[in-house]
Amino acid sequence: MAVEGSAGQATGRATGPSTGSATGHATGSATSQAGAGRENDRVAPSRLAAVGAQPEVVAAFWKGIDVFRPIALGYAAYSAWERQEQMQRPEVAWAVLAVLAAWTAFLVFYRRRTTGLVVAELALAAAAI
Repeated sequence: MAVEGSAGQATGRATGPSTGSATGHATGSATSQAGAGRENDRVAPSRLAAVGAQPEVVAAFWKGIDVFRPIALGYAAYSAWERQEQMQRPEVAWAVLAVLAAWTAFLVFYRRRTTGLVVAELALAAAAI
């Protein structure tokens, strides 16, 4: 904070963020000012998404994965179709793709994302590779 004045004479007025009156005394009750900084600590109910009451960013992340998953499945199916002559056992590739298609269909309708589902998806993806 700087003190305003002219020719070395201080006026007692502070510049910078206002804390109340011009003399520097706080106005308002102490409880209203003490709780004012806490508003940003909580997530407003409008910022929560319907998907498992997750923050908007997390819900958007899952929506992106929900869009990516069928696209990746389609690419994997196309790749398997184009390269099945080079595969030793193409039936295994189609079985894996069938499991992944069932998993994708399941997650289209089951929107809750629990830790168990995330671990199961990670294990399924690692096993499919």
